[in-house]
Amino acid sequence: MNEEFCQQCRHLFELDNIRKISGRSYRHSSSYRHGNAEAVVENARKGCPFCYLIIQLQTKWSGDVPIEHFVPIKGTEDNRVSVRVLSQGVGSLIGDIEIEVEDDNTEDPASALTSFRPVETEVASQTVVAAARELISQCNDSHPACRAEAGARPPARVVDVAGPDTSVIRLCSPPNLIEEGYVVLSYCWGKHQPVQLRKDNLAIFMDGFSLASLPPTFQDAVTCTRALGYRYLWVDALCILQDDDEGKMHEIKNMGSIYRNATVSISAAVTSSVLQSYLDYDRRGSIRSAFKYSESKTKSCHIKIKLEDGRIGTLTIVPRVHSLQVTGHWRPASG
Repeated sequence: MNEEFCQQCRHLFELDNIRKISGRSYRHSSSYRHGNAEAVVENARKGCPFCYLIIQLQTKWSGDVPIEHFVPIKGTEDNRVSVRVLSQGVGSLIGDIEIEVEDDNTEDPASALTSFRPVETEVASQTVVAAARELISQCNDSHPACRAEAGARPPARVVDVAGPDTSVIRLCSPPNLIEEGYVVLSYCWGKHQPVQLRKDNLAIFMDGFSLASLPPTFQDAVTCTRALGYRYLWVDALCILQDDDEGKMHEIKNMGSIYRNATVSISAAVTSSVLQSYLDYDRRGSIRSAFKYSESKTKSCHIKIKLEDGRIGTLTIVPRVHSLQVTGHWRPASG
């Protein structure tokens, strides 16, 4: 098992060692001597995936540099490569590596070793929606400070997204809005706001208007509101009369209360205009763009782990991304 790894790496990823490392407290770290520096380079040349990643981590070289050109990496005074082991949460491994389950594959036996899960890039997926609904439910049950204030003044209008025809939405002023709950949208207007509530279209908005007529950011907000199980959505451009100065000022003064007493706030942080969709934003591509020097023949490596009951799971070591830059760390994930 794991024949492609050198003996030192196979030893590092034995179940007992992983459990030992995972049991350390966050404030304590130790140095795991991974072998002679030249030996690590040589094992990488021979094809050991993890030794190769160690060299990448140490040198920060681009993946298009042939491995034959690697120079010996710096070790300790006695020329040995030391890998700092630091535990965080349920555990970490090499250089602040976290253990997570790749692809949320909780059926993999190795998933029992960790509670970490990967970043979900498809924010409209059923997994994300279910997780969001669960977190909202926990907040409603356990966070009294987050609940709407008694006697709070609701917004004058909200968008009803739960009509029988899903292609049509309408403005309304429900009497028990605070009790029923509503969603607010925080977003960037951009240079052009194609759809606004005005005196000449107020009656149309109240009767019902086409969801398809809205710009992408607003359509996404409707989709999210429905997916989260709510009926009412507040968007300033759609719910405040933009050509009624007195009414607009009245709602602006109530803006703090509108956001404070909303059940859920949606932040379209990745868009710079309502003409952009935050649900269709290429998060996966943004993450990929961070791996400029890690596009190599070994972008990840898979370690098989044999558990006590004889089942075999898999840990996957992948680069860790922070703020769209690859850090000098590698994250093992099970899956």
